[in-house]
Amino acid sequence: MSKLANCKNCKREIETKKRQCPYCGILNPTVTLKDIFIAMIIVLVVMGTVTYFIK
Repeated sequence: MSKLANCKNCKREIETKKRQCPYCGILNPTVTLKDIFIAMIIVLVVMGTVTYFIK
């Protein structure tokens, strides 16, 4: 069973895995700024680790 979350635009409940809100049409309706920042930090840590071991 899929989890439900609110669309960041229209605030209706939709499945978290949907790429587009079926009600308002916004792309990635359940992705928040927190999710984006966490992903960016993970990428930077991995890049830093790889760079450190290449030298």
